[in-house]
Formats: sequence, structure tokens, C-alpha cells
Amino acid sequence: MGRVLNLQGTEAVTGDELSTVPAYAGTRSAVYDPARSVYNLKASSVRRIRAAAGAARAGVGLARIAFLGDSLTAGLGSTRGVDDPVTMLRLELARQGYPVGELVVFSSLLDDPRVQYDGGGYHIPYADISAAWPGSVTGTGTVLEIVTNTQSPPFDVSVDGGPATTVTPAGGDQAVQVHTLEGLSAGEHTATITASADWVKVYAAGFRQPSGVVVQNVGISGISSAELFAFQGWQGAGGQLSQPWTLFHPGNVAHDLVVLELGVNDQAEGVSVATYRANMQRLVEWARTRGPDVALVASNAFAGAQSSTWHQYVAALYDVADSHDVPLLDLSDRFGPWDAYNADGATHDLADDGVHLTPAGNAVKARAWLDLIAV
Repeated sequence: MGRVLNLQGTEAVTGDELSTVPAYAGTRSAVYDPARSVYNLKASSVRRIRAAAGAARAGVGLARIAFLGDSLTAGLGSTRGVDDPVTMLRLELARQGYPVGELVVFSSLLDDPRVQYDGGGYHIPYADISAAWPGSVTGTGTVLEIVTNTQSPPFDVSVDGGPATTVTPAGGDQAVQVHTLEGLSAGEHTATITASADWVKVYAAGFRQPSGVVVQNVGISGISSAELFAFQGWQGAGGQLSQPWTLFHPGNVAHDLVVLELGVNDQAEGVSVATYRANMQRLVEWARTRGPDVALVASNAFAGAQSSTWHQYVAALYDVADSHDVPLLDLSDRFGPWDAYNADGATHDLADDGVHLTPAGNAVKARAWLDLIAV
């Protein structure tokens, strides 16, 4: 049998073309698709996101996708909201006819021209916004969403300099809450958030359509899986207000797919492969608590001495894919060795500093994500 076209117009791999996993992954029992560099992809693994994407395309529902990772997810070296990998995915979905929006995380440790909170501070992943130092977010859509901590004080929201709407968080125990303002006109808007007193802890905000795909870039530059769990948030050992506690909190928006890409910084920091494997297993279990599909991503291989042990960490991700029955997109295989995807050191390179992708590389990565979820 030869290649056939699937409904998305890309080549599908027929039964006789399925091959074993890359050598560094070891012996595996699940199916590997070399055309997409995807391991263990089953219809049951992406049923929720495919159904949600279908409803989004039909204009009758939302599909939410969160990407939790390090600087390779966050988009170091690119401009967030312009050519980072999640934005590239959002733009491609729009070209395919999906209504799109983005819930923008305020504190990623990277500049984001869509978000302002000058003078305010932050406790990752929250930005602190006060009466003296308002914050703002710019985006396109008719619905505004703002995600805060419930113990924040009341705050005012003004869209495009119009009359302010006062929002009062629920209070009570430490929790996460989504505030929604609907009925905006079509087009681009800027929402300004001003606290009435004290500090409002804003996790994310953004604009979307009433139906469509909403993406969320939850990359934190420099983070490792070890640091993700060691960093317990400014509330202490309970982990309240930490990134995973906030992202997966029942008061936050419910995601249909969570994509996890961590490991480059674990390898660089000397975190053991066993600890990395255990951390990723724990993260998959935490991500699953609200029922989304979960997928793993092994980052592109990088230049220099660090790359000598990188494939041990990729193999550990294959272990997690097996133990927790989740799909894995292997960008180390998809991109190939460093020299293969940086052929001339100039205009055709897909990375610009040994690991972080150029806008062209981010576009390739976004295409790989689409192959994973097949929408």
C-alpha cells in the first residue's frame, strides 16, 4: 500500500509504512507514525479535543487548548502574540476557518506586547495589579475573560476607554475564578484592569469569540519539571497559586487538551532521568484531574555538549506515554539532529541560538501540533 490523503489533505501512513520508534526510545509496543513523529496516538486519546474542535468549527461550542512548558513553549527569541509557537497555531487555525481567541497568561518571564502591568510586580504565574498601576490586555473577540485569585479585591474593567464595570471576586478560601464580559463589538479591543484597593492577582486575560478555539500559552521561560513542583507559589508548601495548581484548578477554565513540553532545562540542570520521569508522570496525572486529553511533546534536539544525554530524557517521555497511555509528539525525531535543521547558519535555520526556534521553526512546530490533534 502507498500513502493516502486524510481529511485534512495531508499524507496518512498506511499499515505497511508504520515503523518502530527511533532507536533512542528503546523497544516499544505501541504504534509509531514516522510521517508525523507521533507515538501512541489513538482515537480515544484525542476524542475530547476532536469533538470540541468540531463543535468550534460548527459554531456551537468552544475548544480550549493549553500548552504548559518552558521557553520553547513560551517562545523565547520570538515575539509573543506575533510569531511564538502558540500564536502560529492560532493563526493557522484561523486560516482553516476556525474562530479563534487566546487567554494570555500575564507572567511568563517574557515580554508580551499584548499585556501591560508597568509598575506592578508578579508572583509567578500571577501579575499584581493595583490602583496606582493598572494592567491591560489587547486582543480580538466579542467576549473578554479575566482569570484571578478569589481573594483579590474588587476591580474595575474598562474596554477601549469606555465606562468601567466593577468586578468583585468571590473571596473565601484561596481559589481561582473566571470573570466574563460578553457582548463586545467585533474587532480588536484593549481591556484595562484597575484595583480599587490592595492588589489584584491576575493569572490570565484575553478575548475570544462566543464559539471557536481558545489557546493558552502557559510556557515559563527557564522552568524545569523539577522547578515546577519545587516552586510552590508564594502561599507556601500547599502549592496554592503555583502554575499547575492554578492551571488545573476547578475554578479555572476547563481545557479540552493539555500539551506538556518540559525537559530541556531538567537536562541542563542535571535533574536525574528518574526524577524527570516521575515529575512528568505526576504532571500528567494532575493535568487529567478535570478530564482533558493530555499529550506529551519531546523538544527538538539542541546543539552542544548538552545534547549528548538528551535522548535519555526523550526515552523517559516514551516511558510516561506507555505508563499513562498518552500520545507523544517527538520533535527530536521530527526536526532531526541540530545540523539537519540548521543547514546554512542563515536564512534557512529553524533555530537561532542552539535550541530556541525562529519564527519559521515555530511555524513548523505549530504544524506538528496540528498533526498530533488532527483537526
